[in-house]
Amino acid sequence: MYKLDHFIWACSDINDGIVQLADITGVTPVKGGKHPGVGTQNALLALGTGLYLEIIAPDYDQNLEENSGAALSQVRRGGMLSFCIAAPNLTDLAARVKAANLTTTGAADFARETPEGAVMRWQLLFMAGQHDALQVPFFIDWMACAHPSLSAPQAGTLQSFQFCHPDAAALNALYSDLGLDVAAQHADRAHLTLNLKTPKGDVHLPAAVF
Repeated sequence: MYKLDHFIWACSDINDGIVQLADITGVTPVKGGKHPGVGTQNALLALGTGLYLEIIAPDYDQNLEENSGAALSQVRRGGMLSFCIAAPNLTDLAARVKAANLTTTGAADFARETPEGAVMRWQLLFMAGQHDALQVPFFIDWMACAHPSLSAPQAGTLQSFQFCHPDAAALNALYSDLGLDVAAQHADRAHLTLNLKTPKGDVHLPAAVF
């Protein structure tokens, strides 16, 4: 019912991010589109069916004031930021999160237009009231959209990842309740690292530096 959906690699410039990931993996990410009102844009690499890597960066053509694009403009070294979990019903999920004594924001509607002119629409549910909010994993319902991994270039497969967070105990209790094979480790600051098998061999993606 719940499963890993995608990982987020953050950078301050989308074109620089594409070049970096192409050099690391041997596969060039394809631009996915812009997120109106959020101040961001992305590019994508598939990690098999149903899982992908999202390169996300500010969209400097949008207003960058107290939004995600503004936060990402502060990235000093591109790297891993967070991950997203697919959920079939975000309303039901929000109730389960509340039962675990955690809070959420959303579900909120999002959309982007692909370079081919198609409009993709989905919903996101974010965790609220926790440390390092930008790095806390979140949830997605793709609704009627085709999953992005089906059209993004294949860059390899996931080998392993390590997620650390100050609120690891609370997050792990939630993941256990949802039946997710995901475990956070405690650390004073949140960070995510990723290990992939790619056309260039085994690669390690460190955490982003702000």
